[in-house]
Amino acid sequence: MATAATWSKLRYFKKNSSYDKWGDPDAIFDKHLFRLDDFRHWIGTAIYINHGVKTSGHSQKSYHYVQNGACATDVVIPGYGADMFQLILDATRFGFTGIGYYPHWQFKGRRVGGLHLDSRPLKLGSDKTIEYSHSRWMGVMIEGVQQYVALTTENLKTYANFEQGKVLP
Repeated sequence: MATAATWSKLRYFKKNSSYDKWGDPDAIFDKHLFRLDDFRHWIGTAIYINHGVKTSGHSQKSYHYVQNGACATDVVIPGYGADMFQLILDATRFGFTGIGYYPHWQFKGRRVGGLHLDSRPLKLGSDKTIEYSHSRWMGVMIEGVQQYVALTTENLKTYANFEQGKVLP
């Protein structure tokens, strides 16, 4: 849970922000906030929180929920200047263990794409190695319905209107 000390140490995010939608800002996982703040510092442009801690609207296993760790945020980064591949790589640098890319998300009426970022605990498989399954995905619109596909180069090309490293409107 995010303490007052945690919120005071963050460079870019504020508990009572008028534009970030934290849900319950006291319930969010401290380490996730530090990752977000470091990620924001690294990319050098604003990150806007669309969803933090929630009580409904996601699958029962969602990391947005307190009972599952409250360690997830959905973000848009409209000022990010590099391509979507670099954005996803940048997100992995900071220890986000769950990353979903949503190319259709908008900010102020403009399609900018967005990320689900979480700090889920990784599980060990029967062979005692870390299981990464279901920790990278895309949420894409297919015939007007959001569906989930694997986060692969081919799916980025197919669903994100990818051309020479940029997302097209």
